[in-house]
Amino acid sequence: YYACSLLSLFPWLPTLSNIHYRYSKHNIATKINTFINAHLAGSSMLGSDLLDLLLEAKPALSSRSLFDEAKTFLMTGHETTGVALS
Repeated sequence: YYACSLLSLFPWLPTLSNIHYRYSKHNIATKINTFINAHLAGSSMLGSDLLDLLLEAKPALSSRSLFDEAKTFLMTGHETTGVALS
């Protein structure tokens, strides 16, 4: 919805949609960074998962690349499930 809105052309305007978008974007980034930091600290309780595989990638991914890959998998998995359900 946000991407199709005319107001998305002006992200600096303090509209309700822009505020919600920025908050949601920040919230997702915080959650992803929390998961990554937990894996880096070794407190992962799930065993081998996607983040473990990304952390073991050779050559090693930068922290930004690791974040981007995790975000991509999170968003595309969410979108695919939503499309399948609809």
